[in-house]
Amino acid sequence: MTEIIWSPQAIEDVEAIRAYVARDSARYADLLVERLVSAVEGLETDPLSGRVVPEFGDDTVREVICAAE
Repeated sequence: MTEIIWSPQAIEDVEAIRAYVARDSARYADLLVERLVSAVEGLETDPLSGRVVPEFGDDTVREVICAAE
C-alpha cells in the first residue's frame, strides 16, 4: 500500500474550498470534502491512477482530477 502525503498547500486548498462552499451549504461543503479525500485515498491502493504533476515531472508526485457534479 502506498503512503499518501498531503502537502501543506493541498490541505489549505481543501480547507479553503470547504469554507467557500459552506457559505451556501455546510452540508454540501462536507460532502465535497469527503469526495475529494476519498478520490485521493484511492491512490493508496492504485498509486498509478493519478497523473504525474507536469510542473514537477516526478513520477512519485501524482494528482487526481475530481470534477464537481
